[in-house]
Amino acid sequence: MTLVTLASSCTTHDGNEEDVEEPVQPEDDGKPKPGDYTFTVSPLKGQWEPGDQIHIHGSYGPAAEVYTLKAANISADGKTATLKLDSILDYLTTPDNLYASWPASAVRAEEGLMDATTTFSVANILFAQAYLEGTNFTFDDACAAISFSVTGGYDRMLIAGSQRPGLRFTEYTNEHSSAQTSFTKVVSDGYPFREEPLASDGETTTLWFPGGAVLKGGFTLYFGKNGDWPVAYTYGEDVNLKAGKTLELGNITSKLTAYDGPAPKMPEMGKRTKYTVEFNELSGLYLSADETFLWGVGDNGDLARISFEGKLLQSKFSIGGDSEAVTINPETGDLLIGLEPNGVGVVKAPEFNTKVKTLFNIADAKNFGNAGMEGLTYYKDGLVYAGTQTGSYLYLCNLETGEVLWRKGLREMYGTITEIADLYYDPLTDWLWVIDSESRRFFALTGDAESMLGFYSVKGIENPESICVDHTHSCIWVADDYGSTSYLYRFDFTGLDDAIVNTK
Repeated sequence: MTLVTLASSCTTHDGNEEDVEEPVQPEDDGKPKPGDYTFTVSPLKGQWEPGDQIHIHGSYGPAAEVYTLKAANISADGKTATLKLDSILDYLTTPDNLYASWPASAVRAEEGLMDATTTFSVANILFAQAYLEGTNFTFDDACAAISFSVTGGYDRMLIAGSQRPGLRFTEYTNEHSSAQTSFTKVVSDGYPFREEPLASDGETTTLWFPGGAVLKGGFTLYFGKNGDWPVAYTYGEDVNLKAGKTLELGNITSKLTAYDGPAPKMPEMGKRTKYTVEFNELSGLYLSADETFLWGVGDNGDLARISFEGKLLQSKFSIGGDSEAVTINPETGDLLIGLEPNGVGVVKAPEFNTKVKTLFNIADAKNFGNAGMEGLTYYKDGLVYAGTQTGSYLYLCNLETGEVLWRKGLREMYGTITEIADLYYDPLTDWLWVIDSESRRFFALTGDAESMLGFYSVKGIENPESICVDHTHSCIWVADDYGSTSYLYRFDFTGLDDAIVNTK
C-alpha cells in the first residue's frame, strides 16, 4: 500500500523542489489591524484643516498618540481625514478599543491605565470626540454653543447666568463610547462672570459650553466700551442645550438695554494659607470687634481668642453647650452662639467668661439633632440669620423675641447648596456668605438670600465648618472642624471691597 501525502511545492534557491506544509491562516480575533483609518469631522467643526491635531488613546495614558493632519491626509471636501495607525493598536480598551479627541492640545495627559473617558483641561472651546467603529472614527461635538452678533463698537463682553452658576470652566471629563455618552462632568471654579473675546461689529461671536448649556432663568450678556459696561442683553428663558446644538440669537443690537448697575464681576480668590490650631473641633469663627483677632467656638462648648496665625491668645474657656457658630451683636458687643440642635445663646461682653445663656430655641428645628443649628450671623435691625444642616434651612429671627419671621430652604432654592455649615452676613456689601462642608464650597448670596451671586471651591479641606469675611486683611477665613486638632485657612482675595455699598 502506498501512502500519498499532499503537499505544496516551492522553488528553492538551488532550483530543487521540496515538500512544505500549507501555512495555517491565523484566525481573525476581531482586533483592529495596522493600516489606514478614517476620521469624519464633527458638524460644528465642519472641516478638517492642515495642522489640526487629533489625540488617540487606548488602555494606557503614556502610550497615547497625537497625529497632526497634513493636506495630503484630508479629503477634497474637508469632511474626512485618513491616517495610518500601527503602534497605538497595541493598547486597546473596552468597549471600543480606541478613542479620539480634537483638539489634542486641550486633552489632559494621563499617567496610568485608561478607559473610555477623556479629560479636557481647557474647557471653554469647541471640542469633539469619537470612538472606533471598524476602521472609522466619526466625531461628535462635545459642546453646545450660544451665538450672536452685535454692532456698536463694543470692545469686550461677558456672560452671566440668571442664577449665577459658575461659567468659568476649568476641566471637563466624560465618556463618549458605544456604551454611553455622558456629557455631564464639568468642573467650574464657581466664578459666575465669564469674559470672552468679542467679534468685530456685525461678525458672529460664539460661546462654547462643554457638554451642554443649562442656564435656569436664562442669562445676560454685558458689553463694554472704554472701561465701562453701558449696555446689556437679557435672555429670560431657561436654556437647556445639548451637545452639538447652538442657540442662535442673531443680531441682538436692537435688543440691547442701558445698564447702569455695578460692574459685572466678583472678588477673585488667590493664595491659600493653612494654620494649625490647638483646638478641638473648631466649628465657628468671627472677627473681633476691634478686628485684632478671631473668636472661635467648638463642639465641646469651648470659646477662644485665635490669632491670625492660628495661635491661641489665651486659654480656652468652657461656655458649655454644643456651640457650632459665633457672631457679635453690634448693639451690645455680646457674643451670640449657635447651639445645636436649635438654640441661640449669648455670652456677655466685655468679660466673655460666663456660661452661655440660651436666648431662644427655634421650634421648627427641635428634632434635627446633630444635623441642626450650624450657622448663625447677625443680620441687621435686631435680626439674626440661623442656618441648619437639615434641609439647608435659613431662618430669619427676631433677636429680642425669638420669633421666626420666615424660613427659606436654600437647598431647594439653589441645588448647588447641600447644607449650611456656617453663615456670615457682611454689612459692607449686603452679602450673605454660606459655607457648605458637604460640597466643600462657599457661596455669596444677596443679603435677603433671594439671589445667588457666585460660589468658590475649597476642595482639599476635610470639613469646612465656618466662614468669616475680613476686609481689613482682604481675605476670607475658613475653619476646618477636623477633630482634636483643627485648621485655620486664610484665602486671600482681590476685589473683595469692590462690592461695598452704602448701607447707612
